[in-house]
Amino acid sequence: QAAALKTTQVVALKTAQIAALTSDQVVALTSSQVGALTSTQISALSTDNVAALSTDQVAALNSKTVAALSSAQIEALSSDQAEALTSAQIAALDSANIAALASEHIATF
Repeated sequence: QAAALKTTQVVALKTAQIAALTSDQVVALTSSQVGALTSTQISALSTDNVAALSTDQVAALNSKTVAALSSAQIEALSSDQAEALTSAQIAALDSANIAALASEHIATF
């Protein structure tokens, strides 16, 4: 049902509502909807929900939003998700997030 929401409705969700989403609901969001999420909303996603994002959804995140990911969220990324990060997204990561990337993630760049 999350996919039935319009992008403007997804952006209007409060952090508690974002945190309450299940992995299935997160996967159902379109890349445009995920790309429209704010830094605060992205920070509210559980590590399981971050791990559930498709590579297209990861690629749709803007650099400011990627910069808001916690080290735990970065650690939850799969190699395929890490490979989907753009150069601008990688450049937005701070040193703690770069350190959180697993060696196999670094090898995909």
